[in-house]
Amino acid sequence: MPWPPVIPPAGRLNTTPQLDNHPSDHNAISQALTDLVAQLNAVPWNNAALVNSWVAFSAGNPALQYRKVGDMVQLRGLLKGGANGATITTLPTGYRPPQQLLAPSISGDGATCRLTFETSGIITATFSSLTYLVLLHTFSVTP
Repeated sequence: MPWPPVIPPAGRLNTTPQLDNHPSDHNAISQALTDLVAQLNAVPWNNAALVNSWVAFSAGNPALQYRKVGDMVQLRGLLKGGANGATITTLPTGYRPPQQLLAPSISGDGATCRLTFETSGIITATFSSLTYLVLLHTFSVTP
């Protein structure tokens, strides 16, 4: 099917302007999404300084990275090695939540974990067992 779709013939039953604009509306939405993805991809990821024996799970995975898009902080990473409740990293000023946040996560062995994001920037994980820790979290820095 060609894109954009051909304009329906004038003899169709429904000749509303909404149908006439439909193909260009789709193109506008597609362009807006393409522009948004380009803006997101232009924001670089920063490597977090890991402490207390936390390391990347494997060489092919980022240890822990963060970035800020607008007022939203995004974190991603796959970690291992740290102790239960030990600080993982401290986020820099400007990347910290306005209040303490508790977030669920999962370990590689299927156990659930709780991440704590403190207003001081400290991130900790509480777990019963841990093969590796998945961090894919987003939060706002706006109160």
